[in-house]
Amino acid sequence: MAALALPPDFSGSTEDRATYLGGSEIGAVAGLSPYASALDVWAAKVEGVRTVATEAMDTGTHFEGAIVSWYARRSGVALDSLRIVGTARHASEPWIAATPDRVLIDERRILQAKMVGVHSAKRWGAEDDGPDGVPAEVLAQVQWEMLAVRGAGIVEADLALVVAQIGTEQRV
Repeated sequence: MAALALPPDFSGSTEDRATYLGGSEIGAVAGLSPYASALDVWAAKVEGVRTVATEAMDTGTHFEGAIVSWYARRSGVALDSLRIVGTARHASEPWIAATPDRVLIDERRILQAKMVGVHSAKRWGAEDDGPDGVPAEVLAQVQWEMLAVRGAGIVEADLALVVAQIGTEQRV
C-alpha cells in the first residue's frame, strides 16, 4: 500500500475552526439539521460560543473506532486501508474544510461513522430522507467532506459511505 502523502497546506489542527466551515456544520448552515442552525454556527465562528458536547456526541466519538472496525470486519475491507487524515482544507478555498472519519485512499471513498441513538433512530430510513434513509444533514456533511478532501489533494473521493450503527444493526 502506498504511503499517504499529505499536501503542504494540510491542517490537522482544530484550533482554527473559526476560519473554515466544516462538514459537521454544513447541514446547519443549509437549514437541514434539527440539532443546530446557521445562527449557532455563526455564534461559534464569530462570537466564540462553544458547543457543549452532549451525551450523544460523546458516545458517538467514543464508539467511532469500534463502528469502523466492525464495518471493516463485516465488509472485508482491510482496517489499515481506512485512514484517519485529520482536517483537510481545500487548497484554493481554505474556508472549505472537513474532518472525515476515515478515507479509503485506494478506493476513492470517504467513510462517515454514526452512532445512532434511540431518539434519532426514527430519522434513519424514513421515506422522506435521502438515499437509503440517510438524513439530509448527513448527506450534506459527506458531500462537503468529499469536496474538502478533493480540494486538499488527499484523494479524488467520488463516493461516501455512511456507516450507521443503530443499536445492534449496522447499516451502510
